[in-house]
Amino acid sequence: MIQAENVWLRLGGSELLKGASLKLHRGEMGVLWGESGSGKSTLMRVLAGIYEPSQGEVRIAGLSPSPENLPAIRSCIAYLPQKARVADESAVREHLLLPFGFRANQDRPVPDDLQLQEWLNRFHLEPELLERPVRDLSGGEFQRVSVIRALMLGRTVLLLDEVTSAMDGANQERVLDAITQDPEITALVVSHDPRVKERGDRLFSMAQGRLEEVTDGS
Repeated sequence: MIQAENVWLRLGGSELLKGASLKLHRGEMGVLWGESGSGKSTLMRVLAGIYEPSQGEVRIAGLSPSPENLPAIRSCIAYLPQKARVADESAVREHLLLPFGFRANQDRPVPDDLQLQEWLNRFHLEPELLERPVRDLSGGEFQRVSVIRALMLGRTVLLLDEVTSAMDGANQERVLDAITQDPEITALVVSHDPRVKERGDRLFSMAQGRLEEVTDGS
């Protein structure tokens, strides 16, 4: 479902990725870690189709990110970057429902308030949160709302860059349960947290743009 083969990325005269390769099958969760600047977020952007590799191949759900495949890829993938904080005045309800107005999601039923409240409850969030401005959410609340939005849209390929970093242990477990207990979801998660590494089916470390699959969390 998520595949990169010998991916290189050169930007501004620098080699940011150097022959990165990984493969995650349907239902697997991969965990990626490495020091700041090692290339983790860059790899996630390549997998999300934001950067085009200078060399190598990326496939999402068996599809290469060509123009004709982009609609199909966008309908199954969700990329949650590390610092995607919304600063506008929109309420959480509007934030959750906004993507349902996009062309790629027009075939998906729009959740009603009862369904929204059920989603919030699943992730230990109060129903009153629907009325609060997104900018007023704590870091952990915003991260959970972001995960809820991806799951509501039925995304089955998740690229999650440190999206549990502001959560306590219990809420982190709720998010990881939602990902790992759904056999249709394939996820690559950037995290340094040992608890996240323990839940991974495949573990990857990155240093200076080079990716390596490892057999333990060391």
